[in-house]
Amino acid sequence: MRFVLLIETDEKVELERDLAADRASMAEYQKYARWLADSGKLVLGERLRPERDAKRVTNSVITDGPFAETREVIGGVFVLECVDLAEALEIAAQCPVGDDGWVTVRPTW
Repeated sequence: MRFVLLIETDEKVELERDLAADRASMAEYQKYARWLADSGKLVLGERLRPERDAKRVTNSVITDGPFAETREVIGGVFVLECVDLAEALEIAAQCPVGDDGWVTVRPTW
């Protein structure tokens, strides 16, 4: 069964992080991604560009970001192949989101 881990964060905090802190954070995510790949659970993992670089298409109308009414945005995704929700939650609990983020776990159809 496939699950999507949506890595959510306060984008303002993320954008204000200094270069050293950003590199340290990315190193933790790379370590996490290697662990997922080595476990055979990883289908896909990507960091997303800031919401200001996004476009939204609705009824063939394209608009620039940001889109959210709040400061929270999806900063990255992991797609996992897991036995069940319990396993996906266990894996998500190990994601290095820090104090300013969280992980939403969504099963796919």
